[in-house]
Parts: sequence; C-alpha cells; structure tokens
Amino acid sequence: MQRRSLIAKLALKFFGALICSVLLWELILECFVVRSPGSQTHPVLGRLFTSGQLVHGTEGFSVTHINALGMRNGDIQPKATGVYRVLMLGDSFTEGYQVGDSHTFSALTEHTLQRKIGAGIEVVNGGRSGGSPAYYIHLADFYRDRISPDFVVVQLDQGDFTVDLLNSNKYFAVAPDGGTFKTIRNSAFVSDNPFTQRFPRLSFLTSISTLRVASEKVAAMRGKPGQEREGGGENAPLTSQGREAMRWAVAALHRKYPNLLLVFLPNIDYDHPTLEPSEVESLLGRYANEAGVPLIDMRADFVNGFLESRQPPQGFYNTQPGVGHINDLGHTLIASRISGYLAMHIHR
Repeated sequence: MQRRSLIAKLALKFFGALICSVLLWELILECFVVRSPGSQTHPVLGRLFTSGQLVHGTEGFSVTHINALGMRNGDIQPKATGVYRVLMLGDSFTEGYQVGDSHTFSALTEHTLQRKIGAGIEVVNGGRSGGSPAYYIHLADFYRDRISPDFVVVQLDQGDFTVDLLNSNKYFAVAPDGGTFKTIRNSAFVSDNPFTQRFPRLSFLTSISTLRVASEKVAAMRGKPGQEREGGGENAPLTSQGREAMRWAVAALHRKYPNLLLVFLPNIDYDHPTLEPSEVESLLGRYANEAGVPLIDMRADFVNGFLESRQPPQGFYNTQPGVGHINDLGHTLIASRISGYLAMHIHR
C-alpha cells in the first residue's frame, strides 16, 4: 500500500512539474517567439487570423496587431474626404511579419509620401501569407468596396506564377475557362498548415504557441515547411499553360485595378549575385508592357544594395543571411522605389 501511495505521489509531482514547465514554455513562446490570435473564416476573404495581437519571432521579430480583415495594424475606417488611399497587395513579403510595424515597405512608403506630398496619404498593408494574383483578382470588388483605394500596388514574386497561380489546392486559383481563364474559390480549403490540413477540426490548437511551433518543426523535418515557397521562392520552369495564365493574370489585374503598379521581388543567390533575369521576370516585363502596366523589378536594387553594403536584403539574425523574407534593408529599398514612383503619379 505504501509503495502504491509513493508511486502515486511521484506521478502527481511529475505531471504537476510537466504542466508547470509547459505553461512556462507557452508564456516564453508567446512573449518572444510566436503568439497567434487564432483564426476565423471570413465569408469573402476565407481563412484569416482573428483580430488581436500577434508575436512573430521565428524569422526576424515583430509584435503587431491583426485587424478584423486579418491584416496587420489597426482596423480600416471608411475613407475620409480628401484622403488619398494606396492599397498594397502581396503575400507574406508584403505582410512583413519579420519586421516591426513601422519598418514594412507599406509603412515606410506612407511616411515618405506624407513627407513629400503632405497629410492625407494613407497606405493600407493588405499583405496576406499565401496570397497570389488569383487572390487579388478574385477579391478586387471586395477591396474596392471595403477599402476604396485610389491606387493599388501589387507585389509579385517567382512562385506566384510557377507554384500558386494554377494551384487548385490554394484558397483562390486561376483555372482554364474555354479559350481563356477565370479565378476560382476552393471551398474545401482548410489551411496551408499541414496539421490543420490533416485535422481541420483541431485547427483551433494552432493558436497554442507550443503546439504551433512543434507542428512547424515536425513539418520542417518532414520537408514540408508551411511557408517555404514564400521564403525561398521556386525556380521551376513555366509550362505553356502557365505562360498564358500569367499573361491573362497581368491583363486581369489591370482591368480590375486601373491605377496599378506591379512590384516584382526576384530570387537572388547572394553568393553569386547576378542581374540576369529569370524566365518569369522576362515574361512579366513583356506582359506588363503589353497590358500597359508599370512594373518595378527589384533585382538591380537588391543586388546593388548588397554589393554596396555587403548586407543582403533578405535573411535575419535568427535565420540564414540572404535566404527567406526581406529584412529592414529590403523593405527600405522597396519603399524607396514605390514612393518615388507614386510621388510622381499621385494627383489629388
């Protein structure tokens, strides 16, 4: 009897210590590594973060607020009279969780334009992890009605066209439609997270930092990192259908957003930097010219910035330099080009 009582006490102490250590680890993670406000399913936008505080410390570091539309920063109010509003659309490069609120190229562009043009300029950061041209085309009416932008900047990258555009497993995709294309919404989409894809009813668990970090580590060990496409890009060659879909998407973006600027973020090997464009870059330049859409390609800016400072515009102190999302230098370089263009084309 005494032996059983001793075993029971030891077991109780063990589980008590385990629970305390997990709670302590959860507190540490939420303060310094990752904190998710949870997720929601928006009737138009699909699966998004809920409103609340987000801590991102697995690549770079930021503490930010998520608004009711799943975007970072405060809630978007109806546009006031006399305000000129710019909407930045893009994927996680635009979202920019790796840097602080005031260091994203959206925030830097707003600050520069307010200094050059005056008050009344608003820049809305509409970046969304996993976003692609299919998202921006399909949701154009919603963005117009809800945000009322006067000008739209769309950030693009290699994987938008080699991986995402025709991927019917994404929330929004482009699909063949007779002799042309159309955007579709995948109502069966759950998440880009492998855990929630497999166990959709347990998706609420990803708001627990300990479980979220564990699932990402397991996915990485299995070779399925959730955001690898956006962090590193894909250099797969385009198919003939992919080229036609790309041409259609550029023209469709221009139809949906008449006041439009495209910004392309290239994949660069900083061990062997080169100004040689990829196939996607070359085609994007051609298709943008055909559609009459202005395009900024950041390759020269990134390479020259690296050669001058010996600091790559991608990578962080807690990751690998030159790999992954854009850092403070990258955001500054992008904001410089965008604000320079907009300062000459904003007419109030």
